[in-house]
Amino acid sequence: MRRDSGTASCREHPEKSTREVQILKVLKDAGLVPSTNEAARMIEQGGVRVDAGRVADRDLKLEPGKTYVIQVGKRKFARVRITV
Repeated sequence: MRRDSGTASCREHPEKSTREVQILKVLKDAGLVPSTNEAARMIEQGGVRVDAGRVADRDLKLEPGKTYVIQVGKRKFARVRITV
């Protein structure tokens, strides 16, 4: 018998919207981390991906008007639209 690992694919989550473009604030607004300090720690440890690409720059700014799939750690996913 297989056990469900408890992970959910991004397709199961509704799209979240934010006006923020800086990656630290986007992660917090999407509910993926409790604070911007935690977001910075996760980026420094290599635990943040945007559209399957690892984020190394904590000053990364996302382009408004686009939708991104963001992953924090192994199990936290969100589809986030940056509104204008």
